[in-house]
Amino acid sequence: MNGNVTRVVDLLFRDIEESEEVMSIRDEIMNNCQERYDNMIASGYSDEEALGAVAESLKGMDEVLKDYPRKPKYTDADFSKENKSAEKKEGEVSIAWDKLRALRIDVRSADVEILATEGRENLELVQGTATYLDARMEGDTLVVTQHLRTDQAQQEDSKDSGILGMIARMIGSAIRAFPDGEECRVKVMLPADQLRRAQVQTISGGITFEVSADHIDLQTTSGELDVSVPDKKAFSDEKCFGDGAGAAAGAPEMKARSISGGIGVRGCFSAAALSSTSGDIDFNGTSAELTMKTVSGDIEADTVSAAVTGGSVSGDITLTVKNSSGEIRLDSVSGDIELEVPNADSGIRAEAGTRSGDVNYYNVSLRDDAPLKIRVKTVSGDVTVQG
Repeated sequence: MNGNVTRVVDLLFRDIEESEEVMSIRDEIMNNCQERYDNMIASGYSDEEALGAVAESLKGMDEVLKDYPRKPKYTDADFSKENKSAEKKEGEVSIAWDKLRALRIDVRSADVEILATEGRENLELVQGTATYLDARMEGDTLVVTQHLRTDQAQQEDSKDSGILGMIARMIGSAIRAFPDGEECRVKVMLPADQLRRAQVQTISGGITFEVSADHIDLQTTSGELDVSVPDKKAFSDEKCFGDGAGAAAGAPEMKARSISGGIGVRGCFSAAALSSTSGDIDFNGTSAELTMKTVSGDIEADTVSAAVTGGSVSGDITLTVKNSSGEIRLDSVSGDIELEVPNADSGIRAEAGTRSGDVNYYNVSLRDDAPLKIRVKTVSGDVTVQG
């Protein structure tokens, strides 16, 4: 039995009063989720993809369980003096902008905007009626978190991290306490090349990220993710989007993950890894190593990249590659794959196959010694390669 699946299901029942009927429902859901997880792992899916599928299967369970008695919750009168004091001081934070080098933002329903400015740095927190945003400095890092105003029990942030933390909060009772209608927002304005590290995580809130950093880590469950990374002083737009196949030295490393939200990225990266369960992925730029994976979402990319890996189960993959050397690997189960390569004299070295679909080449020269190698495979989808 997978421990992560057990923890996710346990969170779903965390605030429901135990009874024989509730325990019976829990056991049935647990068995179904474990079986779904095991089947996906046996079929070759990653742990992240299998957990994403478990989360998708649990959507709507809040409605099924809403009429069952709940465990007692804290009210306003039960609020501790410490939490009341924190709420009174919401939005009051002293930031040493000249020393700021990192962001760590972990919110639930709030939208997050990280924007570049040539003027004065600024932090704007738009508070909600049911929740409030707290900001503080920890060394060189600006930390922003979101809390409930009236439920002390759910003000404690989850200790889970990565994909498990996202899923647990998405399907657990905490998501019910952070309504989507809350118009909360975190807006940070700072110079485009000031940061070294940026970590932003939301559940239902969207993320807009328009500055650079050495390391960028963005996660959302159902919100949209929009990234447009500007060039740092170490490299130019010509290097990133010109004829060169590799990313310039000093470009950021980026990870962007989503379950149902879409991911849109533009920029120059030393390495970029984009993954989504059901949301689409759209990439325009370059990366020395570019990885894009979805389960049911579509992938579309226009890139100058030395190494590209793309994978989807049922979504389509459309890739335009502008470099004449490097290696491309694309895989799909039932989705179609369309690959456009430069119409150069050097040609391509191709390995393309499908079990029940069609494979077509248009205006492409196939050569065993070509510097651009492609491997394209699908089970039932069509494969098209054109120059």
